[in-house]
Amino acid sequence: MCDFLSDGIAGCIFTHDFYLLLVIFLPLIFYLVELLVVFSHAIFYLLLVIFLPLIFYLVELLVVFSHAIFYLLLVIFLPLIFYLVKLLVVL
Repeated sequence: MCDFLSDGIAGCIFTHDFYLLLVIFLPLIFYLVELLVVFSHAIFYLLLVIFLPLIFYLVELLVVFSHAIFYLLLVIFLPLIFYLVKLLVVL
C-alpha cells in the first residue's frame, strides 16, 4: 500500500496502487471532460437557436426603419429641393 505522507509522490508513482487509481480515475476524468464538452456545445447551440433569429429580426427591423426614414426624408426634402431649384431658375 502506498502512503503519500511517508513515501511521497515519487515513492508512490511505480506502485500497484498508483496504477489502480489511474485505471479508476483517468476514465472518470475523461468522461467528465466529455460531459463538459457536450454540455457546453448544447448550451452554445441552445443560445444560437434562441438568439440568432432574434438578431436577424432586429437587423430586419433596422433595415425596415432605415428605409422608412430614408423615404420619409425623401418625401420631405425632395419637393423642397425642387422648389429651391425652381427659385434659382426663376431668379
